[in-house]
Amino acid sequence: MEQLLEWMEIIEDIRQHRKVRHNIKDILIIILLATLANADTWEQIADFAL
Repeated sequence: MEQLLEWMEIIEDIRQHRKVRHNIKDILIIILLATLANADTWEQIADFAL
């Protein structure tokens, strides 16, 4: 997991900072873990994040 987080540090977040609610790292980790937990849709990923 530590290597994954280190790798994610090099990902550039090109979004406008004033419009950002969540860190890109957090979003990507949630997507990854939800997908591993068999989430197939964006709705399932959002439910997983709750």
